[in-house]
Amino acid sequence: MNLKFLLCGIAIGLLTGSAWAVNYTPEQVNAHISLKVPGNKAKQYPLILKRTQNDNSAYQLVASENIPLTISQKVKEANGRLHIDMCITALEDVYFNYGQNVSTGFRHDDCLFYMPGFWYRRNLRSPKEAPSFHTSDSWVVREDRLSAPLTGIYNEKDKRYMTVNRLDKFTTDALTTHKEGEVILSGKTSLGFTGFENQNGVAALSFGFPYEEAPRSYIRKLTLAPKVKAFQLLKKGENIMLTWEISENSADDFSDFVRHAWEYSYDTYAPKPVDTPYSISDMKQTLSNYFVNSLVSKPELTYNSGVGLRTDDCKSNGEAEIGFVGRVLLNSFNAWEYGWETNREELKENSLK
Repeated sequence: MNLKFLLCGIAIGLLTGSAWAVNYTPEQVNAHISLKVPGNKAKQYPLILKRTQNDNSAYQLVASENIPLTISQKVKEANGRLHIDMCITALEDVYFNYGQNVSTGFRHDDCLFYMPGFWYRRNLRSPKEAPSFHTSDSWVVREDRLSAPLTGIYNEKDKRYMTVNRLDKFTTDALTTHKEGEVILSGKTSLGFTGFENQNGVAALSFGFPYEEAPRSYIRKLTLAPKVKAFQLLKKGENIMLTWEISENSADDFSDFVRHAWEYSYDTYAPKPVDTPYSISDMKQTLSNYFVNSLVSKPELTYNSGVGLRTDDCKSNGEAEIGFVGRVLLNSFNAWEYGWETNREELKENSLK
């Protein structure tokens, strides 16, 4: 009988041993809200999580002084994941930006970081002009910069990781009159921010709403711009619901962790093919115009010029980028191959120049 219980315990341990309970306590959480009056600098208010008396899974986030908002969170755990439902209600018209950090307990120097499609390990293979540890060891970015609105931190020492991801639907965005500093949104947005920060040597997951990018924003290739922080209007009596999920688990190495993150993201967001009225052949025909319109033919070299392309008329300026000299041959081959597939003589002739 004891052997039977022992074997049963081992089996359960194999099935559940890799799951970890997320430690979500007021001591692990650092929250704040920034309020802005247009034309004035925003003021940031630290928030304290206080459990409600009748429900241990519910929190009120309270500032040390009166603010024109009420903020509450409902927390529930299932399958090693922590589900956070947050409600912000306006007591008067107010422009706000909410941010929160959750400590992983991991030593920051022992960690590697992951944001799908944007950040891998410490991004040290990226040029210094791109986001990386070359500039800072703490980064938060707009959620739409990522393939999925998720940030993960992997601890190489004990092979554990934590992730945070946003579960809300992304349906709207709003314009701003400025691209840096504190900006007022012209309407409602669905976009928040996500990332990681070094808090006194300990790695923390960072997230919030609406979006923020710090310590720099990344507006185009190899161009770091000043940080930006957006503020959305919440009118008196209105509320906004926000949902995040935090998970903690183990992985054999960083690659295994990335695999878990991708599988989780795919299962969570269930991406579907985009319906479009254009067929693959239609798109190829349109894109092939580049081979004709960008062609520069000189005695010493024939090539396609795309650098500094004018957006109003798409006319080539004749310039080429040295760093992409290999594209001369690749574009030529693609034009030649597509020319034969569609029997377009001009493409076949140009590709042989």
